[in-house]
Amino acid sequence: MSRALITLVYLCRSICLAIARRSVPKLRCFERNLLELERSPAADWASWCGVVWRSSRRRKKYDKLPGELYRRRRQKVAVAMLRTSKPKNARAKRALAQREPKLVENAKKAIFIRGSTASGLVQTAMADLYSLKKPDAINFTKKNEVHPFEDPSSIEFWSEKNDSSLLVVGTHTKKRPHNLTWCRTFSYQVLDVIELGIQNFKPIAEFKTQGSAVGLKPLMLFNGPIFDTHPNYKHAKSLFIDFFRGEQVQSIDVAGLQYIISVSAGEATDDVPHPQINFRAYLIQTKKSGQKLPRIELQEMGPRIDFSVRRVQAPNDDVWNEATKKPKQLMPKTKKNVGMNEIGDKTGRIHVGRQDLTKMQTRKMKGLKKRAGEDADEEVVAEARSKKARTSDAMDETE
Repeated sequence: MSRALITLVYLCRSICLAIARRSVPKLRCFERNLLELERSPAADWASWCGVVWRSSRRRKKYDKLPGELYRRRRQKVAVAMLRTSKPKNARAKRALAQREPKLVENAKKAIFIRGSTASGLVQTAMADLYSLKKPDAINFTKKNEVHPFEDPSSIEFWSEKNDSSLLVVGTHTKKRPHNLTWCRTFSYQVLDVIELGIQNFKPIAEFKTQGSAVGLKPLMLFNGPIFDTHPNYKHAKSLFIDFFRGEQVQSIDVAGLQYIISVSAGEATDDVPHPQINFRAYLIQTKKSGQKLPRIELQEMGPRIDFSVRRVQAPNDDVWNEATKKPKQLMPKTKKNVGMNEIGDKTGRIHVGRQDLTKMQTRKMKGLKKRAGEDADEEVVAEARSKKARTSDAMDETE
């Protein structure tokens, strides 16, 4: 009796919601979704009988189902939208091959997503970061209702659709003003998330510098021991390096090093347990020095941002180990008995057979060398040595 009553209540609820939205949908079917039996039978039956209906419009609309059921249904729709068929020509085959895992991955692409409540300061900051990341970046100009911590399904959908592993979401609320949420994905699943709040900001437009060319690799400088001790700041350091590293190369031309990104933070104290992260970008200028090497000067080119660390979602240990696993094909071949010390010098171990000390060539004195036709025994040699020593002592006394 109770199950039938709950089913009737959900049916009436769906009809009331349809009338409230001023549409008269046709109830075509009842889709039953079996969930894990974790609650009481009555509550489980209520979540099992979620009603899904389609309106007369083209776009599908879903009823307000229970949280877990509604989230799973959205994921099913996202997977259906990304379902790919067998390639029909060579161009489609090459495009799919670009998405497959590689031994040497391409440069990581970043997506800049504007939230539904992004402020002007956040949009300007994202535009400046986008200019530093180009051409490996995509900018979303329209508003998007996205919450990476609560519902990562949209993040995962955009990551797979655009073949991107880095995402930055800009939002602005009363609780978290001027907020930038940095996300990383692995295998199109959210790996880790960190929130950085903008405390101070000066855009690139306010710096009277020429700026660097597009697509160059920057030098990265991290100042402060906190980046090696505190887990949240180690997380931020890893994210910044992953974000601006670009394409992996074996060597680089010195002329291509045109700017440097400096990230610094003070020491943590009892009053300030989480110090600000100071993000700066400097242009490298070479001047004449009268010597072979030029004189280097740094000129700030922007943006200048002071971040405060907010919420952090650390990656799972198993997933992190899988994401940072290095293929065996890229591992350097180890040479037997050859290693590296702490300084970085190459060291080796040489195995020598057992030596016969009786055949070892010792140092021979010229005065003790035997002459042909002379029999010098040990007593004669000892007497000659003592006589020579006495004469030398006598000469020292006379002096």
